[in-house]
Amino acid sequence: MLIIENGEVYAPSPLGKTTLVVACGRIEKIGDVSAPSLRALDPEVIDASGCIIVPGLIDGHIHLIGGSGEKGFASATPGITAQELLAAGTTTVVGLLGTDTTTKTLPSLLAKVKALRDEGLNARIWTGGYDARSLTGSIRDDIILIEEIIGAGEIAIADRRGVHYDARSLARLASDCYVAGTLTGKAGVLHLHTGELSERLSILRDLLDRGIPPAALHPTHVNRNEPLFREAIDLTKRGVTIDLDIVDEDLVQWLRMFDGDRSMLTISTDAPIGRVNALLEQIVTALDVFSIEEAFALATRNVARVLKLHDVGEIAEGKRADLVMLDAKTYELRRVIAGGR
Repeated sequence: MLIIENGEVYAPSPLGKTTLVVACGRIEKIGDVSAPSLRALDPEVIDASGCIIVPGLIDGHIHLIGGSGEKGFASATPGITAQELLAAGTTTVVGLLGTDTTTKTLPSLLAKVKALRDEGLNARIWTGGYDARSLTGSIRDDIILIEEIIGAGEIAIADRRGVHYDARSLARLASDCYVAGTLTGKAGVLHLHTGELSERLSILRDLLDRGIPPAALHPTHVNRNEPLFREAIDLTKRGVTIDLDIVDEDLVQWLRMFDGDRSMLTISTDAPIGRVNALLEQIVTALDVFSIEEAFALATRNVARVLKLHDVGEIAEGKRADLVMLDAKTYELRRVIAGGR
């Protein structure tokens, strides 16, 4: 058991200075814990004076077993460790494949996710890759039958390296995800890599016109350029949450341009193409234009809502105890608690 005292809690909504009780990996209580019976259990007490406490960060787009590189085999990037993630304040990850689904495989990725779960992280997986590979022969079956799989991604659109789906074919993939989500309670989301081709997001507008639920679509890399980002903003007004990668570490530039509902934005690292620890760093830079609640929601509450990760993304009684303590003045990382550890 842990008792965390004297910290300013952002859940990410502000709760003020309060006390958190953690037991069995969950947040047991928020508020007064002066009861002698509780203290008699001899819990570990953490003094969070001078700190803010926020939910553990969620990285919904990360290449956990490394990227293949596109300059030959020697350009492949290494995998990501639990130690790297925790040192960056990231406690939940959703791993994926990209261009290479030959030397980087879904079985390897699934094994990596299981290993991270054994090490205390909350880890999930997108089935797919650019060319929509699957483990069972069916995207729908993967989501329904394999616990760790929450949806399909990163399926490529508007990219010369992609399969170049027509709207009908992509709608079928989205429908498979959606149906699997309704049957399992999982996200059932089609997570879409958006490339640099001039068609941009036109195929997603077609899918919406065909009746695909907007909550089933989650395009990423929508901040490649301003015309693409403007189209993505328009999609948020139709109910689609968009994801900004922070590879170039220029998040504030895009946030200044955004004039829509801020809850419709998420961010991710695309690590190891981007840096694992850039997630927290970029959130801190976002405090120039967003409140603490809005900035941290980009990688906590907003992501958890889109991905239906119901037990993370917020500090609330009953949820998984994923907590990040930051210096209240400098926002330097002081302590990470993942699943109560």
